[in-house]
Amino acid sequence: KKERTSTTTTTATATSATATATDGTKAVLRVGLVGLGAIGEMVAHAICHGTHGLRTDQIVLHAVLVRHVTPERIASLNHPVNRSNNSSDSAIIVTSNASEFFAADWDLMVEAAGQEAVRLYAAPCLKSGRSVLLTSIGALTDDSLLSQLEELALLSHNRARLLLASGAMPGLDWMHSSSLSLLGDSSDASSTTITNTVTVTVTQSKPPSSWKGARVDPETGQPLADVIDLDMMMQTNHNGTAAVPVVLFEGSAREAARSYPKNANVCAMLALGTGVGLDATQVQLVADPIHFGTTVMYEGAAGTIQIKVTGKQSATNPRTSAIVPLSVIKALKNLSSHIGIGI
Repeated sequence: KKERTSTTTTTATATSATATATDGTKAVLRVGLVGLGAIGEMVAHAICHGTHGLRTDQIVLHAVLVRHVTPERIASLNHPVNRSNNSSDSAIIVTSNASEFFAADWDLMVEAAGQEAVRLYAAPCLKSGRSVLLTSIGALTDDSLLSQLEELALLSHNRARLLLASGAMPGLDWMHSSSLSLLGDSSDASSTTITNTVTVTVTQSKPPSSWKGARVDPETGQPLADVIDLDMMMQTNHNGTAAVPVVLFEGSAREAARSYPKNANVCAMLALGTGVGLDATQVQLVADPIHFGTTVMYEGAAGTIQIKVTGKQSATNPRTSAIVPLSVIKALKNLSSHIGIGI
């Protein structure tokens, strides 16, 4: 089937998992995907094939926005193998034209293309009355952007929502529940005490190859030199002598996510998800040739939690955790299924 080329503007008729069709049944969730990298490719495959808990009678991939459209990408997504289980008869739109993408009739935009994609496309999505699921949470370290997106979601006539994927952050459900104590009760004099006792720290460890060339100027986004010789660190490890882990960054979640935008989105998610804040959440980023994982320490009104996760790198992108696309799929399962787990 050929790529659709129509640019007629449309408005989504369903913006949440509770949308219903005209016959009273639950509507199929139509997804517009931004990005086909390590995250997007796996998400697209799961939707098209109905794998990883997704069902093709509940969710379909309707359009994909990528930087470069190739015949191979179009053919791959619309190959009979990928289309055989898709409940939609129309071809998947694959385009590098944002106007064409937004003209397509999808309900939910899934961002899997980096912080710049959030800055470019999240607001137009919400303005169109459609919800957006973000993976590049670090973009929200820009307070003005976060405020804009919150306001757009609040004012949306179609109840569009700003959704943040948990990504590689473990235990976020528990910590977010505990953080509700920060809101307190205005009549409760202990509210201030609760607020002052909440602390959260995170240490993120990845191999030197994951950090190589990842540091940027937080103000301009321009690449900066690595803070240590990561090539030497990798070489030392390859020679059979284990290199000593090195702390590359120590500071706030805001600066971590801005300085390492392709690596430290998880830090911004922790800060926003716990309510502690981007400036109060303390972060260590570590180059470690042996360990790949995240350690979180949280203390709040509901208790204390310490989590240490030894994760795995994405097979196609060493800067991405293998769990991230699965967290997106889990969110899509909750949004499209008749049963929601861990919400």
